[in-house]
Amino acid sequence: MLDSTPPGSQQGRYSFMGSRPFLVFTARGRKWSVLREGRVERGQGEPFQALGRLLAHWTMESPAGAPPLLAGAVGFAGYEAGRMLERLSPSRVPSAGMPDLCFAFYDSILACDTLRGEVWLAGAGLGGPWAAANEAQARRAREIAVRLAAPPPDRPLREFRMTSELRTSLPRDRYCGAVLAIKKAIRQGEIYQANLTRRFSSAWSGDPTALFLGLREISPAPFSAFLDFGRVKVVSSSPERFLRVRGRRIETRPIKGTRPRSSDPAVDRQMALELVRSQKDAAEHVMIVDLERNDLGRVCQAGTVKVAELASLEMYPQVFHLTSTVTGRLRDGVTAVDALRATFPGGSITGAPKIRAMDIIAGLEPEPRDVYTGALGWFSFSGDCDLSIAIRTVTLAGRRLSFGVGGGIVADSDPREEYEETLHKARGILRALGVGGDGSGAAAVRENTASRVTR
Repeated sequence: MLDSTPPGSQQGRYSFMGSRPFLVFTARGRKWSVLREGRVERGQGEPFQALGRLLAHWTMESPAGAPPLLAGAVGFAGYEAGRMLERLSPSRVPSAGMPDLCFAFYDSILACDTLRGEVWLAGAGLGGPWAAANEAQARRAREIAVRLAAPPPDRPLREFRMTSELRTSLPRDRYCGAVLAIKKAIRQGEIYQANLTRRFSSAWSGDPTALFLGLREISPAPFSAFLDFGRVKVVSSSPERFLRVRGRRIETRPIKGTRPRSSDPAVDRQMALELVRSQKDAAEHVMIVDLERNDLGRVCQAGTVKVAELASLEMYPQVFHLTSTVTGRLRDGVTAVDALRATFPGGSITGAPKIRAMDIIAGLEPEPRDVYTGALGWFSFSGDCDLSIAIRTVTLAGRRLSFGVGGGIVADSDPREEYEETLHKARGILRALGVGGDGSGAAAVRENTASRVTR
């Protein structure tokens, strides 16, 4: 499920649901596999190119006025996949059993237009011989129509809960020390800024759907998602669009700049004013906007890359953010996957210059990011795509869960303030996990220096 909440939000008008993919593409490093009709095909090579070749096998035109995704591939590209696209120093491999890329291919997707209050289901008939596939899609449409008209089943979900202590890869002292290391690299002229991440992990039990619904209620966002790939599941409530392609138009909306929300209206307003007036946050934001302009310039027609919106204030249940919109027109022959390869991973979660920043943070972050800060979303068989930055995201691999939080470090960053910002960003996930819904969970993390928090 790719979920846009609240309904009708400017950035997330549509929600999508799908099941029974006819093909699943998975890659780890340069090895990839395609699962179809119970058979597995294996290959080697750059996985983004392999994904692009697969997508090129199917094309379709959507009816006028239809949602942008009626059939296509839905999944994620993890952060570590970006290390295959540039010349970078050796890095950690993803966690055991975690793929770099995973996309499921659907020949019909239930698409909900939250603005018009419409539900669409197209029978594309792409998963097999046309006549048989067309009849199967007609049966499926009737089945879904019956389910939509029926009352919800009375099937309570098992509570989702952590079953071990919540551990962090970078407790307070080590995180502050890493911030100082980045500031030193900035003083030495290696980079302008870098995004530093700390990771949390725990064992879990229960129903991941309950976690998704809880996070959806606590931290609604235009790019919420629940992906179930069996052993690997992803629950996300991201506010940040990475890439959207519609025809030849491409758009990215980087987020840089954060302040916590408050239940006191006066304090809440003060936090918003502090963010929009902050010279530090403005400088940090402009650096990333320039980086994104450069990345889009790699695939866009000369002179078409524009900053349509600069440093606008956006409000979410837990935090305020500054967001910009950068647009361009793709050159002829450039596909949505080509655009992803040229811009991945996003500049807002790496730093500037991107490649050197990625090298530096790889030496400071003791664990892989996996799905976190990668890209999550869809490619349609019509050639379009919409992908979020996978922040505010929990990954479930086997019986372990993990999530990351972080922030951009610049020359005048205060280590303690940067550490506090990670707690503000983690607040929604911690509440969904049942850790300190009253804020005590964040306090427990704040006071902890032994890399663990007890639920």
